[in-house]
Amino acid sequence: MTSSVNATFVPRRVWPFAGAALFGVLLALVPGAHTDALELGIGIGLTVSVLAAAVAAPWRSLPTWSPAVPAFAYLLAVALLRDATGGAATGFGPLMLLPTFWLALYGTRGQLLALLAGVATVYYAPLLLIGGPAYPVVGWRGGALFVVVAAIIGLSTHELIRRLRDLLAERAELLARFERLAKTDALTGLPNRRAWEDALGAAFVAALRSDRAVSVAVIDLDHFKALNDRHGHPYGDRVLTACAAAWNAELRPGDLLARLGGEEFGLLLDCPLEEACAVIARLRAATPHGQTCSAGVTEWDHAEAADDLLARTDRLLYQAKEQGRDQAVAAEPSRAPRARTANSAE
Repeated sequence: MTSSVNATFVPRRVWPFAGAALFGVLLALVPGAHTDALELGIGIGLTVSVLAAAVAAPWRSLPTWSPAVPAFAYLLAVALLRDATGGAATGFGPLMLLPTFWLALYGTRGQLLALLAGVATVYYAPLLLIGGPAYPVVGWRGGALFVVVAAIIGLSTHELIRRLRDLLAERAELLARFERLAKTDALTGLPNRRAWEDALGAAFVAALRSDRAVSVAVIDLDHFKALNDRHGHPYGDRVLTACAAAWNAELRPGDLLARLGGEEFGLLLDCPLEEACAVIARLRAATPHGQTCSAGVTEWDHAEAADDLLARTDRLLYQAKEQGRDQAVAAEPSRAPRARTANSAE
C-alpha cells in the first residue's frame, strides 16, 4: 500500500516546513549561557538530514508509513535542540507543531496519534528524568496545554484533509461517470458517435505505431422507417436494442460497435479488409427479428483523414442500398468497389 502523499505530494510543499525548521536552527546558533555544542551539532545535522530526505524522497513509490519517518526524526531533532540550548525555557517547543502538521496533512490517523504521544514524551520525559533548573516541575502545565492544543489542531486538520480527499475522490468518480454517460448511447448502451470518433483517432495512432491494419464499417438497418411506421417507435427501439446486443455478441475483443444515430451503426476493427468482411457477415447473419441490414466496409490506408474514410464508407453503404439492400459492399483504398451480396458475404 502506498503513502497518502503519493497522489498529492509536490516537493515545493516541503519548503514551508523547511523554512520554519531552518529558522529554528538559526535561533539555536545564537550563543546562550548554556549550550551543549555536541548535542547542538547532532540536532542541527539531524534537522538538515530530515529536510534533505523530505525533499528528495520518491514519495510516489514509498509505503504508507513513510511520511512518519521524517516526522519522528524531526521530533527527535527538536528534543536535541531544546536540550542543547538550555531546556524548557528556550522556546523550541512550538517547532514540534511542524511534524504534527506534516502527519495531519500526509500521514494516517494512527501515525498522528503516535506522534502526539511522542510530543508528550519530549515534554515530560526531561521533567521526570532530568529536572533541575533546565526542566522545572512547573513546566508540566505548559506541556499539558501544548499537547492538548497540538492534538486539537492536528486531529482537526487531519479530519478536514480526509473529508477533502473523500470529496475529491467522489468528484473524480462523478466526472468519470459523466464522461462514460457522455460517450454512451442511452438506448442501446453502445458507445455513441463521440466515443466512436475518439476511438477512431486512437486506432489510427496505434495503427501507425504498429503498422497494423484498421478497417471500418457503417451498418444501416434496412427499411427501418417503414418498420417504425408500421409497428410504432417502441417496437423500433426494441429492434435497435436487440440488434446491438446480437451484434456485440459476435464481435472479437478489441472490436468496437457504436451507434452513430438513428438506425446507423459504426464498426471499428483492428484487422484487414478481408477479415472485416467476415465479421460483417457474422453480424448480418445474427441480425434478429427477421431484420436485414446493409453495410459499407473499408480499410484505412494509413494516410486518409477520418472524415474522408467515413465519407467513402458511407458511399459504399449507399451503393449497397441502391443495389437492393441486404448486402455489404467493400472496397480497399484506391480500388473500385466490389459488391458482396447476402450470399457472397457469407
